[in-house]
Amino acid sequence: KNFWAFKPIKDTKPNTAKNTSSLIDTFISNQLVAKGLSKSIQATPNELIRRLSFTLTGLPPSVEDVEEFNRDNSDAAYSKFVDKYLSTKTYAEKWGRHWLDVARYAEDQAHTFGVKPNSDAYKYRDWVIKAFDTDMPFTDFVKYQISADLTPEPGRTENLAALGFFGLGAQYYKNTDAARAIADELDDRIDTLSRGFLGLTVSCARCHDHKFDPIPTQDYYSIAGVFHSSKLNNTPLCSLEELKTYEKAKQKLTDSENKLNYFIHNERLPFVEKRCLEFEKYYELSYQYIDKKKSNPKTSFNDYPNEKVMLEKWVKFIEKNKANKKFSFFTDPWNEIKENSTQDQKKIAATKAKESLLKIIRNEKTTAAKDKPNKNSEIYAAFFEADGILALGDSWKKELNKEKAEELKNLEDNNRELKKITPENLPVVNAIAESTPSDLKIYIRGNPSKQGELAPRRFLKILSDDNRKNFANGSGRIELADAIATADNPLTARVITNRIWAWHFGKGIVATPSNFGKLGDAPSNPELLDHLSQYLINSGWSIKSLHRYILCSDTFKQSSKNISNNMNIDPDNTYLWKFNRKRLDIESWRDSILSAAGSLDKTIGGPTFNLSDDNSKRRTLYAKISRHELNSLLRIFDFPDPNITSERRIETTVPQQQLFIINSPFVIEQSKLLAKRIQAYSKSESENINAAYKILFSRQPSPNELELAMYFLHANEESGEKPLNKMDRWERLSQALLASNEFMYID
Repeated sequence: KNFWAFKPIKDTKPNTAKNTSSLIDTFISNQLVAKGLSKSIQATPNELIRRLSFTLTGLPPSVEDVEEFNRDNSDAAYSKFVDKYLSTKTYAEKWGRHWLDVARYAEDQAHTFGVKPNSDAYKYRDWVIKAFDTDMPFTDFVKYQISADLTPEPGRTENLAALGFFGLGAQYYKNTDAARAIADELDDRIDTLSRGFLGLTVSCARCHDHKFDPIPTQDYYSIAGVFHSSKLNNTPLCSLEELKTYEKAKQKLTDSENKLNYFIHNERLPFVEKRCLEFEKYYELSYQYIDKKKSNPKTSFNDYPNEKVMLEKWVKFIEKNKANKKFSFFTDPWNEIKENSTQDQKKIAATKAKESLLKIIRNEKTTAAKDKPNKNSEIYAAFFEADGILALGDSWKKELNKEKAEELKNLEDNNRELKKITPENLPVVNAIAESTPSDLKIYIRGNPSKQGELAPRRFLKILSDDNRKNFANGSGRIELADAIATADNPLTARVITNRIWAWHFGKGIVATPSNFGKLGDAPSNPELLDHLSQYLINSGWSIKSLHRYILCSDTFKQSSKNISNNMNIDPDNTYLWKFNRKRLDIESWRDSILSAAGSLDKTIGGPTFNLSDDNSKRRTLYAKISRHELNSLLRIFDFPDPNITSERRIETTVPQQQLFIINSPFVIEQSKLLAKRIQAYSKSESENINAAYKILFSRQPSPNELELAMYFLHANEESGEKPLNKMDRWERLSQALLASNEFMYID
């Protein structure tokens, strides 16, 4: 427990530094002085408002916001913009997406064998967005994702969707080695939980004690036992009381349907048996026709004028179902006799088929207390419904006596009314639920078929006191959640604080956000990390409060420009002597294009859309995320692998990215819309170019940029050349500006 990550959080006061406005700046300044580094100047108002808007909302600031901040860029004015952006739904969308990376959010599985897409997955995504919007205390945010179903009301129902954290996790193909597949699923949950909330690689202890961190194999299987005692479940999105009411209503409807079906079965059966009197005749005739047709293709239904209509119906039925195993009782008797069979043998085959059919229909009889009747309804319908080959339809109802007809009407009316008031299904969420509680034995070398000693369900030893207790409440999920979501656990606050810092600055105080162990990086400023972690705890675990504190610091407001001496000492900017220039993630980049073109659909929440549809204008956050086949746009622009928890977005520069910008119908269409928008500002070309720069870069163009843009607009006119595509000059200028580095990067 002497390793820094496992020590209690200690909020030490730093030595006072000159010209610092917050303790954050004091911690940073003291370190810069110690390293011989100088602090950067403050970013320009245009850079700062653009940076602030993107870091909080993932969208560029409006032209009006930029102009307002340029008129008054005081600290008070800046703080108002921080609060303004924090209060928007766009903030919740941006920061919800950050967490979805950690939660490895997706709507399907990497394989396709027997797994359906999770059509309700979006409910977890929407819950995450709402949690950030309402500034849910982070401890609650943790607990609900682990054990919302075990939480008392109020709070349980509205947070059930949080269980998608596990409910949307990996499901593996189990037909070849089920035990191994289940073990892999447990490992996915352990890995996502431990790296996501604790910054520990507990999964490294699956086959042996962790080689570097104090996590024995027994601890791994203690946590695995919690998830082995849970099950994936489509949990109804309602309270337990509402669920009981629904189940009672559903049972009442089931009883009603059983009574109705039982009545219909008994009263209809004599008429069914009567209709079967013609069965043998048409059975033999149909097969004789089929056999004759094989030897003489000119054979026609017209050769049987008296039976033409029925014969054609029977023959088509036979041809349609000859390979259908459900109708083998019908086809097999004839197939079993030889071609030169006697007439008696053919009659025997026909009788056998008829008796098999009647046996199936008769065996449908059941009582209301048992399974629903009509198990073979497809067979009944094929023979006896209005378009069946022995069509009976509802004609039998007209033959009932008055008393029976009245009874049938009452049963049908009652069933109809119950259907009206009983929902077919309750809305559900992809969740995790309680199963039979049981401890796991250690899998020796990770092999489920070779088991060792029992591993009681309990929390990690390194994060527990000397009186570590076994989990005794069901699966143990609620105790696991309590052990993580507490200030007594030094990792929980440190890990989320570091993630927030990294998402703002591009790099965490700990550069490995999901690994606080010995193989991870040590904190570059441990005192600052603990100070911020304690600040989060003291604020009631308010993420928005931590945002305000960080964003109002001079450290965040620094320029991103290089200082040559600093570059020699700290080329990676580990000690934050400047702001790190950041590239927009794919979501912010695509959304910014839509925003600039004036076509962004700001509808919040709901089912996903297909990103391959170029006409879709919603925020990229709402696009379908597939583990099996990730959309090509997301792949090209470094979207993280949704099969595993992701601690950071990588940045690559590949030709496909620029090829997309040049050739994509989406970019071309948005360039055209942007061109219309900027031309609507004025009849003056220079003013329209000014408008383009304000929209795209939150600033005015320099004289050289203005001159270059004017040259671009008129270059083809002067040379007499015609453009190679169908885009006009303003549209091509718009596309060129959208393709620029300045549009894609934040200073």
